[in-house]
Formats: sequence, structure tokens, C-alpha cells
Amino acid sequence: MTELLQELLAHVPEPAPGEVEPRIALEELLERFQRRAFGVFLLVVVLPSFIPVALGVGAISGVLSVLCGLQMMWGSERPWLPKFARDFGLPRRRLANFARKTEIWFRWLEKIIKPRQERFTGRSADIFTGFIIVLMGIALSLPVPLTNFFFAVPLAVLAFALIERDGVMIAISWAASIAVMATFYFVGDAFFHWVI
Repeated sequence: MTELLQELLAHVPEPAPGEVEPRIALEELLERFQRRAFGVFLLVVVLPSFIPVALGVGAISGVLSVLCGLQMMWGSERPWLPKFARDFGLPRRRLANFARKTEIWFRWLEKIIKPRQERFTGRSADIFTGFIIVLMGIALSLPVPLTNFFFAVPLAVLAFALIERDGVMIAISWAASIAVMATFYFVGDAFFHWVI
């Protein structure tokens, strides 16, 4: 992932003094990652859930995650986005700062998350992965306080696994997602019966 970001930044030169800051369209970013674009898209929509801001971020991230999952289940080669989202531009300087600040973390993740166990990255696996993303996206979008983090972490790990085509981490993300949803279901059910 680090190399692809650097390649993309090299493709868009830095502006000269006085020039308008160039922007990199989200469509171009996804194009660079080709089949791994679902992982990039999922990571982009899930990351805001880790930011402690006003309520409603989880709902937006959840809905967009559901959109991502449904398209994977449908068998799309890459994420479909409405035109306004495709044309949305990321300032080059901001993307360069992000790449610089996260490079050490991405390098570390790339040592752990790497291409392996391709049977979990094929078409049949993508359908189940999309199903898991849909369920987790629905859970993430629910207005339950202090739960975003628990649903966002497995989705973020799954996003990195999709980017690197790591079948082992994809399978681990499936298990973690199911465990999280089951835990919240049983805790919620117990709380409901306690209240009633």
C-alpha cells in the first residue's frame, strides 16, 4: 500500500509557489488499487469511526460499509460510487502528509498482513466477506453509544486484509466480526430482559 501511495503522489507533482493545490480524485485513488479497491474504500469509510466526534459518524460509516459489502456480494470488480463521490478530490499535500505520518505503521502492518491463503480471497469468499461487511455496517450504523470502536476495529483489519489479499487475516476478521456481533447480541438481550 505504501508503494502505491508514493507512486500516486509522484504522478501528481507538487505545486509551484502561487499555484493552486492539486487534488487527487477518489476515483483515481481507487483505480490505482484495482481489485484491492474494496479494501481501500472500506478503510476510508471506517476510519472516521475512530475519531471521537459528534454522534452520527458511525451511521454514515455504517451505511457506506453496507454499500461496499453489497457490491462485493453482487460480484462487482471494484466499488461503484456516485459521481460526486468519484470526483471528490483529496488535496495532494494532505495525502502526502498522511502517507508520511503513517508510513512506519503501514510498513509494520505489511510485515504481518501479506498475500497468503488465496482460497479466502476468491469469488465465493468475497460473497461471504461482503455479507459480514453488511452485517457489521448495519451494527455500526445503530445509534448505540460507545460501540463504534468495537465494530470498526474488525472492519479496519478486514480492509487491510483485502488490500493485501491476506486470506488468513480475512478469516480472522470473519471470526472476530461474528464474535463481536454475538457478544453484543447476548449482552443486549440480557440487558433487555433485566430492564423488562
